[in-house]
Amino acid sequence: AGTSVVKDIVPGVGEGNPGPFAVVNNRLYFFATDPATGTELWVSDGTNAGTVLLKDINPGAGSSVSNNPFAANLLVSGNRMFFPATDGTTGIEPWTSDGTTPGTVLAKDVNPGAGNGMASLTAIAYPVGVGGKAAFAGDDGVNGSEPWISNGTAAGTTMIANLFPGSTGSSPGQFLTNNAASSILFPATDNVVGRELFAMAAVNVGAALLDPYGVGCPGTGGKIPQISAGAPVIGNAGFSVDVSNAYGPSASALILGVAPAAVPFGPCTIYVDLSLPNLVLSSTTNAAGNGSFSLPLPAVSSYVGISLYFQYLVIDPAGSFLGAATLTGGLRAQLGD
Repeated sequence: AGTSVVKDIVPGVGEGNPGPFAVVNNRLYFFATDPATGTELWVSDGTNAGTVLLKDINPGAGSSVSNNPFAANLLVSGNRMFFPATDGTTGIEPWTSDGTTPGTVLAKDVNPGAGNGMASLTAIAYPVGVGGKAAFAGDDGVNGSEPWISNGTAAGTTMIANLFPGSTGSSPGQFLTNNAASSILFPATDNVVGRELFAMAAVNVGAALLDPYGVGCPGTGGKIPQISAGAPVIGNAGFSVDVSNAYGPSASALILGVAPAAVPFGPCTIYVDLSLPNLVLSSTTNAAGNGSFSLPLPAVSSYVGISLYFQYLVIDPAGSFLGAATLTGGLRAQLGD
């Protein structure tokens, strides 16, 4: 007495198989399966009438998530949930929900198209929440599996660090926070120390960050030009991207793109995806081989979390790029406030 079925999702002996579960704003959220909609996200207030399908993410009988409770993880961070799902058009990608049907949306198509942006079981089962954000292992189809962060928006879903440059990826495992939630810890592999424990201050997640990746190729005197930048903080009118240790005085160009790449070109590598929207900005180096390009950053809050990717090309008569130029490595600038 007093114990009863809240709702028979699949009437009769069929199984709705609810779970796993999460609580947000005093409501219970879970995945469940019925023949009409497949495995989808449900919500319950504890009553029969209040236990309903929240959203049929993959319309029709197709499932948006696996009916394996280990794979269909619900992570609560702040007042929202994060989970891996597919709408039948994208692959398995990070989704988020504020507990409403309109607020249950794709955070970002990390691996554009049908590719999986959350390809590994570790990525799906072991994210961690920090201050309304979720850290997880993401794969954008270029960099392999690397640590990512999401605040539930496309602009705020970005790669935290490219620990193993190239398509191999660092394959981060379980994400955890310390007791004070001041650091995110996870195992990963880089090309220097192998597979070890990595940590990142939680305050830096989604903050203004500079992340160099790759190496440049040599020119006159064997010198390899270096790329650097100021603080990528929105509203920073003095932000610039700089080159040093290059041939000079000479013409140069700063390549600005929206995604990274790792395209070998002889002994050099192109580190900005030129197949996507990009800018090539003309510049020069001085006699010391140093140069700078000013890029004032607007004070627009929606830009926080956006990543920009840079690489310099410097004209050099002894350069190893087409025998006429050198290239720096790449630089990711994550905009912060």
